Amino acid sequence: MGILRTIGLILTAILFFAGMLATNGMLAIVNSLDHEVIKANIYNIGIKTIEDKYASELNGVDLDLIIQETNFSKEVDTLLNENYDKKYDCSFFECLQKEGPLYLTSKHAQDYWKSKFYLFLGITILLFLLIILLVEKKSNALILAGILVILSALPLLLLEKILSGFVGDFLEFLNFLFTSAYWTAIKVIAFGVIAILLGIIWKIFNIGLWLEGKFSNGNKNESTKVDSPIDKS
Repeated sequence: MGILRTIGLILTAILFFAGMLATNGMLAIVNSLDHEVIKANIYNIGIKTIEDKYASELNGVDLDLIIQETNFSKEVDTLLNENYDKKYDCSFFECLQKEGPLYLTSKHAQDYWKSKFYLFLGITILLFLLIILLVEKKSNALILAGILVILSALPLLLLEKILSGFVGDFLEFLNFLFTSAYWTAIKVIAFGVIAILLGIIWKIFNIGLWLEGKFSNGNKNESTKVDSPIDKS
């Protein structure tokens, strides 16, 4: 492999890794803004708020009874159902500034991040195709890409520790956006493992074909040697 080709492969691999980082982040946000995930997230936050509010009054009192009396579940359902399909004529950040965190519970917000996810996914696929062109042995492209995919998912697994450095409303905002980060990372890692296994299988298959070709050539040589006119003479 030439020097220029090697440099090109290294740069492409770096860009592919960066693209996967962005793609994973967008996918985690899209999954976190799913209607059912948001509902569960808000419900848990509300339960914690009720527990904190009635902490001094919960002696012997059933928390479920308090939740029923406050109609909390119905209020959450009504709020989400009204807001999820609400129409917006502003950009994501403009709507977020106008509407506040409640805007994140809308399909409009999820669609914004979904469009970014598909954009970065398309870029990473093109970079993967470029990796295939640059590597000398094509089976190595899947193995290299699989390793980079797995590495790119690690920040999502460590996101809780990373976010611990933030405090206040910004931390709550990030936690809301990345509720599904862990399970998104698990799925991405599984995809990376599959890519590596496919690359290994491809490599083994190529070796098998090479060995088969060697044995075939050896048998042909022996046959030629037996039928040689020189031997007959």
